[in-house]
This record gives sequence, C-alpha cells and structure tokens, in this order.
Amino acid sequence: MLTSYRDGQIDDIKNRMYTYLTVVRNWFLLFLLLFVASVIYWFLNPKNIMGAAFSLASFLPLLALAVQYVRENNIYRRDSLKILTEDLALDKYEDMLSYESQAALKTNWDRTIIRQAELAFLRGNFNKSAEFIEMVNPVKTQLSPKERTPLLLTYYVVDFANKVFGKEDYDLEASLAAIHNLVVQNDMEQVQKRYSQQLLPLIEAVVCKGEALEDLEDIQASNKLEEVLRDYFLAENARLAGDKALAKKLFKHVSQAESSLFMVEKAKGSLKKMK
Repeated sequence: MLTSYRDGQIDDIKNRMYTYLTVVRNWFLLFLLLFVASVIYWFLNPKNIMGAAFSLASFLPLLALAVQYVRENNIYRRDSLKILTEDLALDKYEDMLSYESQAALKTNWDRTIIRQAELAFLRGNFNKSAEFIEMVNPVKTQLSPKERTPLLLTYYVVDFANKVFGKEDYDLEASLAAIHNLVVQNDMEQVQKRYSQQLLPLIEAVVCKGEALEDLEDIQASNKLEEVLRDYFLAENARLAGDKALAKKLFKHVSQAESSLFMVEKAKGSLKKMK
C-alpha cells in the first residue's frame, strides 16, 4: 500500500482511494445501521442485556471506521493538492479529480469545478476555464471550512486572469475587494491572500496594459505552483522595464517547470527572442 498519494502511479492511487474512501465508508454505513437498529431494540426492550451488548459491539468498530475514514480523507486532501501545487503533475491530479467525482465517492462539486477551472487555466485553455468558473457562485458555494478560503482565492485569481487573457471586460477593484473580504484562519492562508492581492495588479499591468509596475513589493509564494506563476509575471514585468538580465533569469527558471503549464512555453519563447 502507498505511504503517500504522491508516491505511486494513478492506478495505485485509485486503488488506495477505493479501499479507504469507498470500502471503509461502506463498512461504516453498515455498522451505523447495525448500531441504530441495536439502540432501537434496546430502547424497546430495556431489560434485555443483549440489546446493550450488541449496541456496544457495533459502536466500537463504528468509531474505529469513522476515525480511519476522517484520517484518510485528510491525508488525501493534503497529498492530492500537493500533486498539483508542488509536483506540478496536472494530468495526474486531473485523473484523481475525475475518479473522485465518480458516483462511488463522496465529493464536493464546487471544489471539483474550481480545481478543473484552475487546471484549464494552467494549460492555457482560458475559455474552458471560464466555462467552469461560470458554474460556481462564490457567495453561495458550499465548501468545507478548511478549504473555503484557499479555493475562493483560486476562484478569484483564475476568474480575473481568464478575463485578462481572454481580452474581456474585468473589474480589478471588485476582484480585490472580494479577496479582501475573505476570512483567513491561519498564517498560510494569510500568505496566500496577500499573494493573490499582489498578483492581480501585476497580471493586469503586464498582460493587459503592456507596462511594468515599479517599486514592486516582495511577493511571497506558499508553494511551487505559485512560485512559477509569480516568476513568469515578474519576468514579463522585468522585460517591460528593460531589465534584460533579470527577465532572462526568471524566464529560464520558469522554462524548467512542468511543460504542460502554459507559462512554460511562453517563457521558452521569450528566451529565444531575447538571445
């Protein structure tokens, strides 16, 4: 069995997902049914000690299965996201999302759609990404508390970037206001929020206006994916500012990332033009 979802091939990952996120869940539901039935029997026959004994016997495995499911689900959420944000394995992450979305597994559709929009954006499919974004209402979306702010940050950044790259009307102030209103629960979310607030004006300047921002503050990334995005737009900013040395350095760094990212091919093209 895999020690981490990041270790194996997609078939190994699917096998672990099925074992822990489907089989364990189904056993949990079975023991839950048995527990409820035993409690009802005990309630109707309070003098029968067998009812109490059976309730206890079904409750213990029920508790163990619940702990195992929650633990595994947390591991899956952590590892699967790192496949995207640290390993930059877009195809592998998309396969996991697709498998997770099957009827046998419980999933959050808003979460899945936002991640699909992000994947399409990262591949440069801005129209397809925009179609996914339109499926989600950020005000009414139902997301788990642990994932809500990071996912909505992704939503607002991708939505804004799609409009800029697609040459559509956009509202920078509205996007920044929406990000500002998001509540952060820890230091990591604060870093991600600040990153998003700094990235949007940079995207507007270099992509839409074709001009460099001056006196840029240090943009702190929380993962490898954010680093690649940041460095690409900073490279474009340096190019527009006439800082060829910095632009080449950043473009070179971006060009060494996963080739399925749209900014990697753009960085390689920019490097060729600068030689």
